[in-house]
Amino acid sequence: MRDAQELYKRIEELSETIERQKDVLRSLERQRSDAQGELNAILDPMARLPLEISSDILLESLLSTRSMKSSTVLLGVCRRWSEIALATPSLWTHICNNGLPNRFRGLVEMWLPRSQDYPLVLSLHGMDLAPFTDLIHGMGDHARRIQNLQLVQPGMGFHKSLECAPETPLIPLPWLQSLSVEGPAKEMEFSVNSWYYVLRSLPNLVSGGFKGSILGGNQSCEIPSSLQHLYLGEPTEWDRASGALRQLTLPSLRTLHISISYEPQRCVSHLREFLIRSSPPLRSLYLGLPLGRMSTPALFRILSEADILPELAYLGVRAWPWIVEDGADPILEVLRDRRPTLRSFHLAIDQRWPDYEALEHQFIESFRTLADGGIIVR
Repeated sequence: MRDAQELYKRIEELSETIERQKDVLRSLERQRSDAQGELNAILDPMARLPLEISSDILLESLLSTRSMKSSTVLLGVCRRWSEIALATPSLWTHICNNGLPNRFRGLVEMWLPRSQDYPLVLSLHGMDLAPFTDLIHGMGDHARRIQNLQLVQPGMGFHKSLECAPETPLIPLPWLQSLSVEGPAKEMEFSVNSWYYVLRSLPNLVSGGFKGSILGGNQSCEIPSSLQHLYLGEPTEWDRASGALRQLTLPSLRTLHISISYEPQRCVSHLREFLIRSSPPLRSLYLGLPLGRMSTPALFRILSEADILPELAYLGVRAWPWIVEDGADPILEVLRDRRPTLRSFHLAIDQRWPDYEALEHQFIESFRTLADGGIIVR
């Protein structure tokens, strides 16, 4: 019988032999994979294409509203598709995070190198946005590449004020063209001065959307002329976003969506002053009137003024059923006055009252003459 030392030595020799055989096996597997790749290149034209062309084909085949999952799924298809995905920077420019700062940090560290120097799209959802602001600061020079930024704050059950003092150092975002801040109007508040300060810090902003209450202030503000599309408040909610127009000047504005609900008569007055002061080339105006019944006569008078909104091509109104009870004449008068430039009118009624069925039919019939005159009525 062999002693223990001899058996230890024998086991060690066998282990070394096994490892050598494993190395040989791994080498053979690599050679087989390479040979299979060469065969695929002969049989499959796609495999012979340069990565740049394969990337273009890949992007054309994906939906324009693709999710992050569509980028990561490609990594698991095969080695070739993984190479194509990693060689396509635009696949790694959309980063979405749902409330987990640590996950966002990991995504940024992984995706930023893959996106190279392409513009970034960030969508941040969370109970508190402060950690994400710190993380954007942590992106360093990469933060300058953010072109589209969406901040979503879900309902919390209590008021939250989002303040930004003038001495607060903001993240330089020279590429930012679209900013969207969303939250419940009854919970999330901005001071108008903080709001102005943020907008002035974004020299190339083209589109801005803000759903929440913007509290009044006394500071006048001319935003960089690049801002062309502004969405204030939620058309179906009672909010105070329209107060932001009080001191605002936007000479290049082409699209305005706004809710006229809180102190509607004052909101209408602010809207008129804003339009006269800015004299913008506005082509699209969408008005939410959830609670503004008493303000509609003054509002329609403004819309009928010839020297206000001379280029208006689209008008949308979202209101409660009382607008039907008031009759179609006030709206029809506006639309007739606007006929030289107006191309489309959209009316949305949030609820239906059973007693109004006959009135609704009569109301709709009143717009047929406009449709016959070339205005699209929906």
